[in-house]
Amino acid sequence: MKPNYIPVDWADSSVAAFKYDPDLEKKQQMPRYFVRVKAKFRPENNCFETIEQIGNSTTQAPKYLK
Repeated sequence: MKPNYIPVDWADSSVAAFKYDPDLEKKQQMPRYFVRVKAKFRPENNCFETIEQIGNSTTQAPKYLK
């Protein structure tokens, strides 16, 4: 899967947001978590807002983006 930037507003997230640090090696970066969520687009904020979490968080990347 190719990297995508999709802004999602999630107030009570179950995992910390990934923050890239260019000064660190790849293995020293914080882990990237993938979470299945149901979200609704908010045009006034120009981002998505999470409605509910559908699946558990994982470090395994999904095969596709739906």
